[in-house]
Amino acid sequence: MTLTIQQITLDNILKINKIDLDDIEKAAGLCFSRMQRFIEGYYCDEEITTLYKEFLGNTNVNQMEGLMPQYHKLRELIISENKMGLILYGMNVKDILIDRYPTANGTIIELTVEGISRILLKSYFSQEEIHNLCRTTHNFNTYYQNV
Repeated sequence: MTLTIQQITLDNILKINKIDLDDIEKAAGLCFSRMQRFIEGYYCDEEITTLYKEFLGNTNVNQMEGLMPQYHKLRELIISENKMGLILYGMNVKDILIDRYPTANGTIIELTVEGISRILLKSYFSQEEIHNLCRTTHNFNTYYQNV
């Protein structure tokens, strides 16, 4: 049985090597990964990196405003532009660094595509919201029938 992102503890969310998606999430993720085949110049890794750098790629802004407001702004954009499938795709993307964030106590947090995606899904969306956004993804029904 596949655990949903909401069933994994926050302490373990970044420790798990690969998080499996349920069929609804797989279909939404496929909508984005398949765009790479059909839209010239579209690459999911570049899209998600650009998106995350816009909100979490500036260390000065992150330090002045904090990470939570940046995550909230990112959440709103994901909802308004219906990018849930892209975020689900990013949940298992390794080795793409967005920023190194120095905390107040001197610890450095590496903000990666994988980590941002997982924290965003775990802490800023409910499972119901994730599924509802997945279902409204362009071409969702096409891919959902085949997963």
